[in-house]
Amino acid sequence: MAKVFDKGLVINLLSLLAYRGASFIFPLVTLPYLARVLGVEHMGLLALGLACVMYCSTISDWGFNVDTTKDIAHHCDDPLRVTQRFWSTFNAKLLMGDNTIGVVTRHLPTSSVAPFIFHRAGKFDGAGRQSVFVWLADARL
Repeated sequence: MAKVFDKGLVINLLSLLAYRGASFIFPLVTLPYLARVLGVEHMGLLALGLACVMYCSTISDWGFNVDTTKDIAHHCDDPLRVTQRFWSTFNAKLLMGDNTIGVVTRHLPTSSVAPFIFHRAGKFDGAGRQSVFVWLADARL
């Protein structure tokens, strides 16, 4: 009888399944602990920070996961092309991520939510000009 499954394929499949399972279970386990330790106010700040990170991540990915993977799989025999594609994608995502973080840190302190955040964190000067990272670094856990 012919060999149906390659051993490497099965190991890769099980490894990916364990990784994805842990990435779903870990937040469910840590959420009650974080809610108890942080409290309602800091949990809201954490949720806002995570939302900003997700927006930055979504914008910086911008379809590279599909396009780059397909191109690298198509040219897997050409290491120079694979290396060039990897680094060009990495640099493009880095630039897009930096630009997105710059926009968020520039516009979040002047948004309608800023007076509440900066007042609660003790960093509101009336103009909302301070960096987002100032109040994130000063948050008491």
